[in-house]
Amino acid sequence: MSFTLRNNNENGGAGLGATIAVTLTGANVQAGDLVVIGVGCATTAPDVLSSISDGTATYHLLGDNASGATDHLQMAYLLGSETKATGLPTYQANFSGAGASQREIHVWVFTPSATESLDTERHDGNNASSAAIDTGAITTTGTDELCITVGYFDAAQAPSSMQINSVAATGSMAPGGNQASWYTQPSATFTGNGTATITGTRWMACIAAFKIGTSGPGSPPMFRGH
Repeated sequence: MSFTLRNNNENGGAGLGATIAVTLTGANVQAGDLVVIGVGCATTAPDVLSSISDGTATYHLLGDNASGATDHLQMAYLLGSETKATGLPTYQANFSGAGASQREIHVWVFTPSATESLDTERHDGNNASSAAIDTGAITTTGTDELCITVGYFDAAQAPSSMQINSVAATGSMAPGGNQASWYTQPSATFTGNGTATITGTRWMACIAAFKIGTSGPGSPPMFRGH
């Protein structure tokens, strides 16, 4: 495997607020590490995610998965080649207003064995009330990849059967709150989905794949906002 898990942590905040933050413990983040973050919130106001920072760098936001006008889920990242905070940083997500509740942040840190790039991503999987989480399919182009799925739930859940492309998750954070995340490390290209099972509530799901090697012709734009 060419992506080695270095660290991960999560945090949630139930009350209204304009930020949510989490501090890593354990192994130090190194300059060449890939950092992937998932942030979700519920809101009755248009308080969407506006930025994520580690005190040194601002992260690249992928698309906003919005379920009606009430819930939002978004992923972000910094590649190993990009300047970032090292050691045990605090990662803070900033919303556009103070009306965000049920705020969740998950941080994953991996050490790639060589230069990596964003391969593909999808951020439109959602359902008003279902027990089957499904990101929708992505098609990868690398044979040495890291795939991460993030799910956000309108009510606290303990997901089971977390998979990507029908392969059981290598690792996950599913603390029983409003958000869960899981990853696999495929060694072949695939077209497949991130999936999991919950008890049934409104949910959203995003998926992103990173590969060893640089993006080639036809790859999606490296950086997207909402």
